[in-house]
Amino acid sequence: MSESTNHGSFRIISTGSNFDIRAEKSKVKLPGTDREVLFATQKNSYDCGPCLTLNILSVLGLPTQDLSIVDIRKKTNKRDHDWFFTNDVSHALEERGIKVEPYSVKSPQQEIDFINSLQEKIEEKTPFVVYSGVNRHFKGIYCDGQNYYSIDSLHKTINSVSQGEIATLIEQVKASDRVEALTIAYKHSVK
Repeated sequence: MSESTNHGSFRIISTGSNFDIRAEKSKVKLPGTDREVLFATQKNSYDCGPCLTLNILSVLGLPTQDLSIVDIRKKTNKRDHDWFFTNDVSHALEERGIKVEPYSVKSPQQEIDFINSLQEKIEEKTPFVVYSGVNRHFKGIYCDGQNYYSIDSLHKTINSVSQGEIATLIEQVKASDRVEALTIAYKHSVK
């Protein structure tokens, strides 16, 4: 038997001796719009990957109210309280029908391919998220087809940014001493 207790904007579900701490999720408005989305903020130093996954699903219009960080971890990397990797985020998104395109922008051709794919989505006004785990922290930039927003679970809300923030993210990935990828996530539609 389980019982649910509300604590502010997160919920703890007791299932006997185990507790499932749901990410702090609150409704936030995308700046300059009337659209509200659920936004997850991390409660520790290692939940940025699952929070980013929840936030990408939310901004792309998929339901997240019944998903928790524990759900994302168990269904994706099977490593409770362990680091998430870019392929873990990508796998979790693909399982829910989101198309992902990873690019290693450290390769000149991959950077060109990334920019070409990005330009195509911008021209078609396809909503997308560019994300990376650069500097050991997952964050992303969401484009609704017109405006750009920062998705960072260290913040309490989504902030407006310029398209130039994508160039900043590219440069951060290229400067990283780790093998990093920039990934584009979007809903795949059949034309």
